[in-house]
Amino acid sequence: MAERKRGTILYSDSDIYDWLADQKGANHLLDKFGLEFERRVLLGDRATARMSISYVSPHTEGKWAGKERRYSCGTFPTDSIEGAHRQIENMDALLAKGIDPNDELDGGRPRVGDGMGPEGRNGGGSGE
Repeated sequence: MAERKRGTILYSDSDIYDWLADQKGANHLLDKFGLEFERRVLLGDRATARMSISYVSPHTEGKWAGKERRYSCGTFPTDSIEGAHRQIENMDALLAKGIDPNDELDGGRPRVGDGMGPEGRNGGGSGE
């Protein structure tokens, strides 16, 4: 399993609230678990942060090998930072077993390119 990018700081709720209030700063923060906070400014200058993590799927092959995927861990302040860290632990356990966390989240439903239609490996024709 490829090592993911990590920051050096474990951010608290108050750190993230302060960062969201200072809209002149960076739009992304990365904590020591690899959790990325992406600032989203909503109507009325209200700001939230999308929490997500990058990982390399164990199922990627060919031209997709080594490409990063994103796993959403919620939105701050609606969802907690601690809850996002627990999701990362669960995600790491799935990756160690060779399971893609996003596929597990989707309930194993087929995706484009999974051989389930004209876009997939086993598909053919023009899709009409």
